[in-house]
Amino acid sequence: MQALLTTTTRRLKPFGTDVLRQTVKARNRSPHALSLIAREIDVGASMLEDFAAGRGNLSVEVLKALTKVLYDAEFDPESGMLRSANKAEPAMLCVAHPKQRHPKLSPGYRPMPPGPHLPGPQPVVPEKPQPKRGRPGWIGGFW
Repeated sequence: MQALLTTTTRRLKPFGTDVLRQTVKARNRSPHALSLIAREIDVGASMLEDFAAGRGNLSVEVLKALTKVLYDAEFDPESGMLRSANKAEPAMLCVAHPKQRHPKLSPGYRPMPPGPHLPGPQPVVPEKPQPKRGRPGWIGGFW
């Protein structure tokens, strides 16, 4: 019964602060990484260690600066989530698609003579469409 109560009170999606906390905790494993990050965002390394351990919280300005340094993204204080800093519209990689050609009209087309070496019709196995996954702690999924 206790397990049932604890699983229903947990959040399903982590917030951006949770993602930042996990990232700072992972960066804490390398020597001097937190001091370099702390120097870049103008806070003490002990504040980042307390934040990574879950003993303290950071101000919104510090969270925004930390997000910019770690992910090159933006922290949204209203929703507590991270948002991509890339505001550019996606561009096509090519200007135009090549003209479609029928393969039987190709000059090098040689039909295969029928015989036992050709496989018969194969059964079609329908595949279930995979649901789109979003990045936890981010607004708008992957892209």
